[in-house]
Amino acid sequence: RRVGAGDLFLAIPGEVHDGRQFIEQAVAGWSPGVGYIHNSGTLKRFEFMDRLSTGEGELLVVQVSNVESDGDYGINTVDIQRRDSTYLCHGGGGRPVCYRLDHAHEDATEVMIEGEPHEGTLRSSEYSVTVELGYGAMTLGAGKGTLPAPLKAGLGRVAYDALGTLPALKAFPLR
Repeated sequence: RRVGAGDLFLAIPGEVHDGRQFIEQAVAGWSPGVGYIHNSGTLKRFEFMDRLSTGEGELLVVQVSNVESDGDYGINTVDIQRRDSTYLCHGGGGRPVCYRLDHAHEDATEVMIEGEPHEGTLRSSEYSVTVELGYGAMTLGAGKGTLPAPLKAGLGRVAYDALGTLPALKAFPLR
């Protein structure tokens, strides 16, 4: 090996060792960080509703549920995220757009024994809001758990044409 500009060395009294001799030990002791990642979703609702008070068409309501599991054999845990989302799509104002509201969320780390989830939760958090779709507006109500600040700020009645003003909603413009 050659010493190059910018190399830094630390001199310690004692025996001289070549650091490359430890590569074999490191490879032999390696434990994989990911055992599996599983993602599954379910379509719960797909419906056109005549809810726009502006008379500019219908509101498309799509509700989905998604579960993602990430198993880690190296530390014997599985991270699980469950999310229920509602997509509200309309062409009001001349521009088609969809908004996503994550109205229920659970995030947990559970113990895994021999690659299988086992009873025992290391950490867990969840929240939810109620969603009522009325004529011209939707109403968000407090459900359970501690709501994230953007979702908490949006509680109450909101007109469909004002959905873009809610920080908890993610907009997806359509072409």
